[in-house]
Amino acid sequence: MSKPKYAVKVRYNVWIPMRDGVRLSADMYMPDKEGKYPVLLMRTYYGKCNVTSEMKEFVSYFVEHGYVVVIQDCRGRYDSEGEFYIEISDFNDGYDTVEWCATQKWSNGKVGMFGCSYPGCIQWSAAISGNKHLICIVPRDATSDDYFNGGFMHSGVVQGWLGWCIHTAGRTSRNNLIKEINWYKVYKHLPPIKLDEHLGFNFPWWKDYFKNPCYGKYWERMSYENKHHLVSVPSLNIGGWYSITDIDGTIRNFLGVVQKGKKLPSETHHKLLIGPWPHCKAVSSLGELDFGKDAKLDLKEVHLKWFDYWLKGKNTNIMEEPPVKYFLMGANKWCTAHEWPPEGVSYVKYYLHSGGKANSLLGDGLLNTGLPENEIADQFTYDPGNPVPFLIFDYRPEEEVILDQKVVERRDDVLVYTAPPLEEDLNVVGPIRARIYASSSAVDTDFVAKLVDVHPNDTAVFLTIGVVRARYRKSFEKPAFIKPGVVYEYDIDMSNTANQFKKGHRIRLEVSSSAFPFFLKNQNTGKNIGTDTDSIVARQRIYHNKNYPSHLQLPILKKPAYHTQKEKSC
Repeated sequence: MSKPKYAVKVRYNVWIPMRDGVRLSADMYMPDKEGKYPVLLMRTYYGKCNVTSEMKEFVSYFVEHGYVVVIQDCRGRYDSEGEFYIEISDFNDGYDTVEWCATQKWSNGKVGMFGCSYPGCIQWSAAISGNKHLICIVPRDATSDDYFNGGFMHSGVVQGWLGWCIHTAGRTSRNNLIKEINWYKVYKHLPPIKLDEHLGFNFPWWKDYFKNPCYGKYWERMSYENKHHLVSVPSLNIGGWYSITDIDGTIRNFLGVVQKGKKLPSETHHKLLIGPWPHCKAVSSLGELDFGKDAKLDLKEVHLKWFDYWLKGKNTNIMEEPPVKYFLMGANKWCTAHEWPPEGVSYVKYYLHSGGKANSLLGDGLLNTGLPENEIADQFTYDPGNPVPFLIFDYRPEEEVILDQKVVERRDDVLVYTAPPLEEDLNVVGPIRARIYASSSAVDTDFVAKLVDVHPNDTAVFLTIGVVRARYRKSFEKPAFIKPGVVYEYDIDMSNTANQFKKGHRIRLEVSSSAFPFFLKNQNTGKNIGTDTDSIVARQRIYHNKNYPSHLQLPILKKPAYHTQKEKSC
C-alpha cells in the first residue's frame, strides 16, 4: 500500500449543475499537485460543512494517497439549490454528479462513492442510475427497501424516526434540539400524522407515509430491492450488528446484487463486512459488552484497499479474501464465509413451553427443542397507553446504551421463554425468525419478538428484534384484519445476527406487543394508523401445543471459519 505523498488543497462551495438547472454545492479536497486523479464522492443530507474529526482524517488520508474527495450537499440541503424531499431526486442527481466528477480536467474519469447511513443509501441510487464512470461503491449502514420495510418503517410498522426528520429540516442542522426532546413523551401524542406539527415542524414526507399505509407505487419508487438487477458496479457493503434499523438492508443489498445484479468477471466483486457496531461507528465496546481490541477495524485501510484495487488497478489482495467477513460476538473473533448465511448453517427450532404463566422473569416460560404437548396458552394485556419501552433507542451515546433487558422483562406484558444453560458453546449465525400462533381481542395489533443472550450473572443482552402487524401478516399490499379470539399464525422476521452463546449462557425469547418508541405503538382499533386518536386495550394469547407449535428458529453454525491469514476453520 502506497505511503502518503500529497498535501491537501481545498475548494469550497463549487457549483455542480443538474439536468434541470438546479445547482448543488460541493467542497473539493484535492492533491496539491497538478494531475488527473480518481474521484471519491460522498453525497450527503447532513451538511458538507459538518465534517467530523473522523471524517476530516478520512478525507486527508485519501487525498494524501492520490484521490480527489468531493463532498456534496444533496438537493435542498445546506448550500445546494432546489427543494428537499427524501431520495426522490437522488437517482438523477447521483448520475449527474458522477458525470461531472468524471469529466473535470483533474479527474481520470473513474469515480468511487462512500458514506454511511443516507450517504450510504444514495450510493445505490447512483449505482442504479447506470453512469459508466461510477466504478465502485462502499455503502455503509444502508437500507434496501426504503421505507416500508427498511430504514423508517419495519414491516409496515412506523419507527420512531422523527429525530432524523428534524435533523434534515430546512437547510441547517438541529442536532442539539434532537438531544433535548423527551422522545418517549412525544411519541405518545396522537394522532401520529401530526407529530411533526406537535414539535413545531411540517414534514411532507412524514404525512405522505401515513397517507400510504400499504405497499404500492409510492414505496416502490424509493426501493432499491426491486432495482438490484440494474446494478453493475462492485460494492463493499459495511454494517454493524447493532445498527438495528439498517443491518437487514445492508445484508439484503449484498444478497440482491449478488443474485440479481449484472455479472462482472470476478465472482467476489460484491463483499459484505459486518462488525459488532452501532450505527455508523466502529467501536470495541457497547453498553455492557466489551468485544475486544480487534473489533475496531481501521476502516480507512479497508476503503483504501477497495478503492486502490478498483480505481487504480493495484493488487491489494482484497479480491483474494472471501466475500463475507463478519464479527462473531461472544467468541469476539472475525470470521469469513463465501456466502450469507455462511455455508454449513442448519436451522433448529426452539419451541415455546409453559404452564400458562410465562409472564415476566418470574414466570414459567421455557424454550427447548422438544415439541410441545397439550399446554396452556400464555396471556398478557397490551395497553397502548403503557407500551413496553425499548431501551436501545437512538440519540444516545454508546456509553449510555443499555443492552440488559431485565428492566422490561419484569413486566407482566412481556412473555419470557428461556432455555436451560448451554453445555457447550453454540454459534447462532444468520437470519432469525419466530413463528408465533396467537389470538387477540382486537381486530388489529402487533406482536414483537426479541432474541436475548442471558449471561451466567443474569445479564440479559439484547441481540435482535422483529415485529409483525396483524393486518399485514400475509400481505403488505392487501391488509386483512383479524377476528377477535381466532388463532392466527405470525411469521416474525427478526433480522440477522452472529453470536456465540457461550457454555453456561441461556437463549431467551421475549414476546410482547410493543417496543416503544422504536416501533410506534398500535392503537388496536383497526382504524387509519395515521389519524387514529382512539385506543383499545388488547388481551393477547400465545399458543404452544401440538396444533400450534410456536417456536424460535435459529441458524446454527458448528464450525465458523475464524479469520486468519490462512483462513483455517476452527
